[in-house]
Amino acid sequence: MNNSRSYRALIIFGTVALYGMERAVIETFDLLRPQVEPHFLVSRTPQRLGLPVFGEIVARNFSYSFLSDYEGWERFARPRSVGHLWKMIWEVFSGNLDALSAVRKNQVLYLPNLLAAYYSLLAMLFCRLTGRMVVFHFHDLLTARSRRLRAISWLVTDFVHCSQSGFNMVTTGNSFLTKKRNHIISNPIKLSPVLAELPWTPKDPTGQRHLLFVGQVAFHKGVDLLLDAFDMLAKTHDNLILNIVGGCDDRHLMVRLTNNSPGNGCHVKWWGYQEDVSVFLRDAYLLVQPSPPSRSHESFGIGVVEAMAFGVPSICFRSGALQEIVVQEETGLICEEEQALSLAACIDRLLTNVGRRNQYGREALRRYLEHYSASRIKAAWRTALALGQ
Repeated sequence: MNNSRSYRALIIFGTVALYGMERAVIETFDLLRPQVEPHFLVSRTPQRLGLPVFGEIVARNFSYSFLSDYEGWERFARPRSVGHLWKMIWEVFSGNLDALSAVRKNQVLYLPNLLAAYYSLLAMLFCRLTGRMVVFHFHDLLTARSRRLRAISWLVTDFVHCSQSGFNMVTTGNSFLTKKRNHIISNPIKLSPVLAELPWTPKDPTGQRHLLFVGQVAFHKGVDLLLDAFDMLAKTHDNLILNIVGGCDDRHLMVRLTNNSPGNGCHVKWWGYQEDVSVFLRDAYLLVQPSPPSRSHESFGIGVVEAMAFGVPSICFRSGALQEIVVQEETGLICEEEQALSLAACIDRLLTNVGRRNQYGREALRRYLEHYSASRIKAAWRTALALGQ
């Protein structure tokens, strides 16, 4: 690559939601501009339905074009019939033609998951034949042995992992990846420059204390365990507020969120998806990330890193990279038992010891500045993409 000029990267973005992975991709390429100019090849569904993920792309003035999914494409699943199988094959072929057409004007092809790779097989082959980079980013941890990953690895030039833990977990089951170029680069977060300059301040132990969850409100994220833990805490604490920020498609959880009334002056407030979570982080006493390792392995933890930037300690289980980002007894607490009772006990420790909570908050901010700041992440991407200084 010519290190003296900017170049374009094609991002295959067939997603319709706006959760951790989507936010990470958007923030990454916003950070790399202007030297890397991204072009998003996106599904038409978010535009048709007015979903936030398309709004983010437009608001940031990203270049974009559309896949040929005029009425939406089928999800990848076991075919229900021969007709259903043929429809999925045709959609994959159409996606491949879209990606092949779009990639010609770009020097890098970026794939955030396996689904994007299925739609990009022809584009990947074209890139390899013409000496262009194909970057596969592990936003989802594929910890088991994967034949599909092995198949596409022949067409990928660089693999990016969000954490050392993620790299270790993926390569344990897929050792062939160690023969490829691998990079460990944390996901960036969106942080207001004004807020970044504010000094760290301790929390006042009096008055209401706000617990916070930010992310997809779903069973695999352990939100049910968090609600159970909060019910326990409400029996021994008063004036606790649990703020839950994120979209929810789980009907059972929606019922619990809208009808939850722990009592004793404690309340659960569900805010749905919010574009700016800084107001919640600024007021948070603790951030709780309850993803259980038996349900999901977190490839990163954007919510935890955002909390660190605000000097807010976190509590989590040992799920994927969370056990690397949260330093036990320094920046927060890691629950060893995958139970609501264990989660409640860890939260209670910091509710009853504001001095320890404030100490963890200071260390969290220091760790953010040392390991997860935008300047460090940008430098890591410049090295991975062989950009000049």
